[in-house]
Amino acid sequence: MSAIFLLLFVLLAMGEDGRKDVPRNLRLAPIKYILLAALFPIAVASLWPLLNYAHDRILWASYQWGKFASPSVSTYFRSGTAVLLTYFLIALPEEIAWRGYLQARFVRRYGMLRGIFLVGVAWGAFHFWGDFVAYHSWRHVIIHLGFRVMGTIFLSYPFAWLTMKTRSVLPATVAHAVYNITVAGGVILTMNPWWLKSLLWAGLGYALFRFDPPRGEDAGEMVTEVGLEPVGGADTADTEAG
Repeated sequence: MSAIFLLLFVLLAMGEDGRKDVPRNLRLAPIKYILLAALFPIAVASLWPLLNYAHDRILWASYQWGKFASPSVSTYFRSGTAVLLTYFLIALPEEIAWRGYLQARFVRRYGMLRGIFLVGVAWGAFHFWGDFVAYHSWRHVIIHLGFRVMGTIFLSYPFAWLTMKTRSVLPATVAHAVYNITVAGGVILTMNPWWLKSLLWAGLGYALFRFDPPRGEDAGEMVTEVGLEPVGGADTADTEAG
């Protein structure tokens, strides 16, 4: 029900012009990008528990062989249930809003890198309503606010790359849903430290845009007509893409 209400809210907020772009933004994407979309969050989330498992396995083999049972993978990971599929229903309306609607308009207006950055800020602000409670101190609020916005900005670049490469929000929806599953679905029992997770997502975004950048027109074709001139001249989006 929450996914349905969120979708209705997004479609209402987008207005008539934004709703016209939704069918095009839901086009099928090549399977390669769907697999990459699932792989990115799984690889990032799995690195720390795999390192912990390897460390514990080495210690067991060195000092505890034959005395105790070997470390079990189930200590670090566990299988999910069918209810985790609901994460995809929640992610889809958000991706229609962030990557399908805001991203193309922000990129046209501010250029590729700045536009994606601002989408990350808007995405983070959307979650503020559930991030704070009355008993939080002002220090806690500022720290949590910073972590929230930093996290969504770092995620925005890999998600934007998937969207621009396919001109579809479906790969970003898969990445968004799988990311939420790894964070809140209980399948990863040994979570990454915040600094490692941030570093990995920032590094992934940099590598994607550095070594396989999308073309400037890939973002622009996801919107019919915005009516905005890019900041700094008409060539801003294309020059930043390089």
